[in-house]
Amino acid sequence: MTNTATHVGSSFVPRVTSMVGAEELKLMSRFPHRERPSTWEATAVTREEVLERLARPPLRAVEPSAQANRMFGARLVLDWLMTLPGETWQQRWQRSPAHGQHIASQGWRNAFVAWARPEGRVSRRETLLVGVLALLCADAVRPDPEFLIGSTDCAHEHACVRCPVLIVHATERPRLVEIRDNLLTRILEAEREGWLGEIEGLQSSLAHAEEKLARLDAQISRKQESVDMGIPTFREIAARTSGVATPPGPA
Repeated sequence: MTNTATHVGSSFVPRVTSMVGAEELKLMSRFPHRERPSTWEATAVTREEVLERLARPPLRAVEPSAQANRMFGARLVLDWLMTLPGETWQQRWQRSPAHGQHIASQGWRNAFVAWARPEGRVSRRETLLVGVLALLCADAVRPDPEFLIGSTDCAHEHACVRCPVLIVHATERPRLVEIRDNLLTRILEAEREGWLGEIEGLQSSLAHAEEKLARLDAQISRKQESVDMGIPTFREIAARTSGVATPPGPA
């Protein structure tokens, strides 16, 4: 099966083409199914070795702030996994609440917070996800594909809402309202927990969501209040023309 990605504005629309018969067998022969190993070199290293790999190119982020956030998240996830049974990071991951869930599922994140609160190490939601993805890039853990692609949440949080070229259709208004309400809830949570660094980004997303919602409502209102100026449409003109008798030609 081949996927061709088509980008239209800020949306992502996959086009899927199925292959059967000889074409499918040829592709399967060229790319045979790989057995999942129980262990590998990168998952059997120490905590310090994982962090050292993340600190070197090509895994090291260009921006210092992004690198600091990546390392902080990786340390958090590694320390959490160290509390679980297993000899490798993959074995600990498979025994964690995250195994068998989606990356956006609330269940495993709640389990992480339950561990982090008594430790005084509660972090932002985004930092936790960055830490997991950092360990994946370092090949310390290999989550099931469903963990990464089974989510309906946007991988970029609310970046699409802040996109200036995003055009929202009237049928998407309920989803935009849902995003706005979710942002309000998360701002209240961030204020309650004292996550000052997260509040600014959420408020920016909220302002853009409310702006797009107001613009969409104005657009819907203009359509509803449109006035008929009596100008005939193309179809009406064509119908009238076809009904006119053609004058007889010269004898």
